[in-house]
Amino acid sequence: PEVIATPPPPPPPPTVNLAKSKHTVMKTFLAVGGMKLLARWLVEAYTVVQPPPSNQPNKRKSFTLKTEAAAVVSPSSTGALLLPLLTLLKSIPFDKDIIVASSIHKHIKRYKKALDKLSKGMDAQSLNEVVHPIAGGGSVGKAMRG
Repeated sequence: PEVIATPPPPPPPPTVNLAKSKHTVMKTFLAVGGMKLLARWLVEAYTVVQPPPSNQPNKRKSFTLKTEAAAVVSPSSTGALLLPLLTLLKSIPFDKDIIVASSIHKHIKRYKKALDKLSKGMDAQSLNEVVHPIAGGGSVGKAMRG
């Protein structure tokens, strides 16, 4: 009978905890400026876009100002990133020094205040149905739960 050599068994996996490794990578990313980048994306995602003011001369200046103030606003071009970004911000490791350095806590507070003002007087059902540019063009209820 012919003897066939079997390959040696694979080496055991490293004992490094994968979750701890991902946590370290994420903290490094945030420490080198990743949190500032996320803060900028957050502001861009919830900032509404207003049409440019009209350059046409008008005899009735007050009428022009009123119509421009009531102009329809639209969501930012990055508004679709708002909900995934809020989900990401919920799941990243908390480091107070990085958060304070990036000022993201101020942007989140400002965004929450704008959503609270918008949703004042609405019930939970209507919040899910109402779509607004500040919610990235999506549901206000989903943005609040973000």
